[in-house]
Amino acid sequence: MFHTAQSNGYPKSDVNRVALRVTGATIGLGTRWKRPDNYFNAFYSVNFQYYDNQKYISSISTKSYSATLGFSVSRNSIDQPIYPREGSNISLSVNATPPWPLRVNDGKLGFRTFGDDNDARFKFVEYHKWKLDLTWYHALAGKLVLSARAHLGYLGYYNKDIGTSLFERFQVGGSGLSNFNLVGTEIVALRGYPDGSLSPANNQGSAMFNRYILELRYPVSLNPQATVFGLAFLEGGNTWDKIRDFNPFNIKRSAGVGVRVFLPMFGMLGLDYGYGFDKIDRLGSTQQRGNIHFIIGQQF
Repeated sequence: MFHTAQSNGYPKSDVNRVALRVTGATIGLGTRWKRPDNYFNAFYSVNFQYYDNQKYISSISTKSYSATLGFSVSRNSIDQPIYPREGSNISLSVNATPPWPLRVNDGKLGFRTFGDDNDARFKFVEYHKWKLDLTWYHALAGKLVLSARAHLGYLGYYNKDIGTSLFERFQVGGSGLSNFNLVGTEIVALRGYPDGSLSPANNQGSAMFNRYILELRYPVSLNPQATVFGLAFLEGGNTWDKIRDFNPFNIKRSAGVGVRVFLPMFGMLGLDYGYGFDKIDRLGSTQQRGNIHFIIGQQF
């Protein structure tokens, strides 16, 4: 069970207050598969979320509800979690709500009709959300390790009259701090660019993203009490609002260097410097090409 809240800091009575509160609960079951081999795992879940929107998403003013079924399957053969040298991790997940064909209108149950009523359209959230994550590690020489990763996310819909959900979209760019789901938006890192800069300039995010990473790593210390390693990376990714616009080769590119420190009492900490080679149109002349990113926790 969880409750998260985000606001612009104004008091509740202030007309300028912008906030979103999300309350939810999840029950899940994880299991290991013995076929095709012992590296496979599966996770099944049922999720419920309640969104209390207070001008955070300006196009709606309603309180919204979401109920989803989730399934993920992964194959993880990585040799160790902190500084892996060999193996791969492949994961595919889907979370989907029912299509909600009926709604209550003035106390009567009927088929959903909306017109221009966004509050009715997004009262009961509808979507199916897919994510594919691919990671591979290989020791090139001694302790020098090459890591290759690719990630893809897509938020689809059932009914074109409703369109893409305003919740559960992707905010891409920056450090992806902790890589967690915050108030209905999934934060995805892309180093070398400001936080959220590859997504629209609002709180809605994008419906689709991809990301590719090549990383060279070399350890300074592999002591379990203080693991330290440096890295150099090439990275690229982009976002789209419609699947027909998706182009896996149309990406915003970056490169940089960084360091990671793992301490048992704090977990993984990191600092990266990334330089973004490509222009973000909506940032214009304000775009900063070199960016420093603080990392907390393992990044997918």
